[in-house]
Amino acid sequence: MAFRQPIKIKEAEGNTQHIAVIMLLCQLLSSRCFLFVILFPVLVGAEQDFHYDTDVLILGAGISGIAAAQTLHKAGIEDFIILEGADRIGGRVKEVKFHGTTIELGANWIQGIKHNPLATLAKKYGLQGKIEVGSYIVRDGNTGANATAKGHLDKFNQARAVMEKMRDERRKKKEEDISWRVGLRLAGWYPSTPEEVVTEYGQADFEYGVPPKYISSRTHMRTHCSIHSPLGKQMFVTDQRGFIFLIEKIAEEFLRKNDSRLKLNSRVKSIMYDDKKVTVLTNNGHNITAKRALITFSIGVLKSGQIKFISDLPPWKIQVIFQLNMILYTKIFLKFPYTFWDDEEYIYLAFKHRGYYPAWQNLCDRVKRHYFGQ
Repeated sequence: MAFRQPIKIKEAEGNTQHIAVIMLLCQLLSSRCFLFVILFPVLVGAEQDFHYDTDVLILGAGISGIAAAQTLHKAGIEDFIILEGADRIGGRVKEVKFHGTTIELGANWIQGIKHNPLATLAKKYGLQGKIEVGSYIVRDGNTGANATAKGHLDKFNQARAVMEKMRDERRKKKEEDISWRVGLRLAGWYPSTPEEVVTEYGQADFEYGVPPKYISSRTHMRTHCSIHSPLGKQMFVTDQRGFIFLIEKIAEEFLRKNDSRLKLNSRVKSIMYDDKKVTVLTNNGHNITAKRALITFSIGVLKSGQIKFISDLPPWKIQVIFQLNMILYTKIFLKFPYTFWDDEEYIYLAFKHRGYYPAWQNLCDRVKRHYFGQ
């Protein structure tokens, strides 16, 4: 969790507002890696005789909203209200039962088990999961033959190492960023066979959610403390209580049973703010006024236009929102009456068409693993 101190911004009229930006790097999501962004307008100069429903209004009860409320609680601030459009907390964390097993519809991984606050919480509350071992095999998508050697992972890694040195040199010279595709090409990596293509897919698309042409060559550096941290193995959550158990345990620290500060089924329609207050209109017609508001909606919601800002956001905030893209992952869970596949953790199928159901994750206990907390 990274907190930034308030930044003074002087507007054209000479008014001064204090705006703090809080970013929770909570590697969750319906994809493998997710960034929640909290915009935290702290509007000062409010008149003391104005009526407020609460001091702080938290919009959204996903992991970011619940963590924000927990932070306020630890700081001794109890006068807050959480608005959530769904009938539950958790946001994109949601589980269902599938043939007697709990599976995650959304968040499923904790990215990095070292230097990661989520991993610390998982240990604290006993969240169960499997630590990635990274073993894999490449098989011909048509014949099923073992084609791992034809994938040339060693050559890919050599090209990636050259690309990273190139990236460092470009940064020193203050040259413009390049994509992985450009960097790998310059380093001599030209995937031309289905086996090489699927090997690249496993290292790029599967890890970052987009093809190499959309991945910044600086991505590795920016995620150094999470995915690529020392001993930064990933944890695949298998807890039968669901990933939501972690969020529920956090909420238990400050929310009482039937706590009136948590308003479920309250979808935000519009937000209006000035230098005195923030007023939020919900779908059930309620107007709630607060001194401050924390917006914890996902980037997708902020981009969608579902929420109307009566007072326009500053251009720099709009720019940041639309520069950060969401990535999509499709997870398909299959259960068979018996095991007929390899013991490796990942099985990649090499087809002529790139991205044609290429990555298969083996969830059987037959894979030699280290379980979290053991």
